[in-house]
Amino acid sequence: MKNIFFNQSKEKIAIIALCVFAFYGKGVFAQSVPEAPEVIFNDGPGASLTELLQDNINDVLKAVNTSYTQQTSFEENLTRNIFNGEDGAYGLNEFRELLDVTRFYVSEEVQTGSIYDLINGDYEVRSIFVELDVEVEKEKDKVQELILSFNPEGMLYGARFALPQERFDQILNDSRSFEDEFRRMQIVNYLERFRTAYNRKDVEFIEQQFSEQALIITGTRIEPTDDNYLEENISEEQYRFLRQTRDEYIARLKNEIFKQNEFINVEFEDIDIVKHPYYEEVYGINLFQLWDSSVYSDEGYLFLMIDYEDETKPVIYVRAWQPEPFDDGSVIDIEMFNLIK
Repeated sequence: MKNIFFNQSKEKIAIIALCVFAFYGKGVFAQSVPEAPEVIFNDGPGASLTELLQDNINDVLKAVNTSYTQQTSFEENLTRNIFNGEDGAYGLNEFRELLDVTRFYVSEEVQTGSIYDLINGDYEVRSIFVELDVEVEKEKDKVQELILSFNPEGMLYGARFALPQERFDQILNDSRSFEDEFRRMQIVNYLERFRTAYNRKDVEFIEQQFSEQALIITGTRIEPTDDNYLEENISEEQYRFLRQTRDEYIARLKNEIFKQNEFINVEFEDIDIVKHPYYEEVYGINLFQLWDSSVYSDEGYLFLMIDYEDETKPVIYVRAWQPEPFDDGSVIDIEMFNLIK
């Protein structure tokens, strides 16, 4: 069992809040959508496999645009056997959820993609850019890099949105050893999947990421008649800490946030990764989160503490969000928590 304690000795009280809602408009229909967008590759894992991946990807992108313009289902517009077997079934479900919740299309007729060989023999295709059909505060946020994962047989089993390329490069450059670099690549991959799960409203995936003893810190603004929470930890802005269990947090996502929003678009920026001072397999991740949805938009600072003891199944011990830094410019970080494994 993992014991996690929030260290309040610094006399800093975070203003923590879960997302609440304010109206945000729906997207408008695209003016020009290519009928058959293409991705080409300058190199790859061999001519025959590269050609297979290229053909499969182009079929997916054409089906995306056809379903978008003709208001038909994605699957009925596929012409190739791309989602075969157990991997394919999982990939189809993941891709459909992402497409249904975060509606997008391909606006470029021709793009140049990149194929990466993964350590387990699978392939990851990057540099495919799509445009979201939503209204967002920043126009640049409409364009997202789509990452597609394929098994050695060319079956598509995963789809997610990428982190900014410049931050991806910086995270790897900050590594101190080969093992650290490998873990950092895992963390980037994990963060991309984690934030895309919110875009897909994949509550089951999100629930599986949290430890049963996870510490989820949110907050509520104090009202004079509010007697439901402890009176400790009151900041000058009159906020109180609310510690949620994993089940409480997941229940709110499932029954309120995901139900009330037609679409959700979550982005991570300014990512900083720090090793735990005592546990080599534990990392603290600070990032800036931008949240857009059909009824609400906000931004703030998110902290995650993730354990990679089992590298096939990372576990989140802590999730904490705050709308702005403390008075001295700092934010919640790994030093504010005492972890006992």
